[in-house]
Amino acid sequence: WRNMVREYSEELCGEPEHDGSRGTPVDYDSWPFYRALSRARANGRLTAYCLGVGLDALTLAATIPTVVVIDGDAFDEVFGDVVEFNAEGVTVRSLRGDRSAAGIPFTEENIDRLVLDEPIAPPGAACLYLAWQHRDLLLGS
Repeated sequence: WRNMVREYSEELCGEPEHDGSRGTPVDYDSWPFYRALSRARANGRLTAYCLGVGLDALTLAATIPTVVVIDGDAFDEVFGDVVEFNAEGVTVRSLRGDRSAAGIPFTEENIDRLVLDEPIAPPGAACLYLAWQHRDLLLGS
């Protein structure tokens, strides 16, 4: 959970790495962002799912594909405006490049496009396909 929160802070909020490499350990109990996401999780407004464990046969790199479903209001409260750029590149908000877009709709067509037509690492592709496969459970449908 802590790793996921750190990644959200870095990727969506544009914060620097929180991995302890800067010499200062993260104080989760006093970090407002961590506390806000944890509160949303405790209140049922955010649910994290583990989709399995993957192992790349060539590199032996292990991955744990996860999906987090966040209530729209909770997302807006915690994230506010998602950054356009972070230390790793551009934050994709739209498949058409519209900077004012609120996100990419979770549809089979969009998942196929992302996986088949866009540069995506195999673990990310697997995560998207697994999320689509289990969408009824994830979305409570």
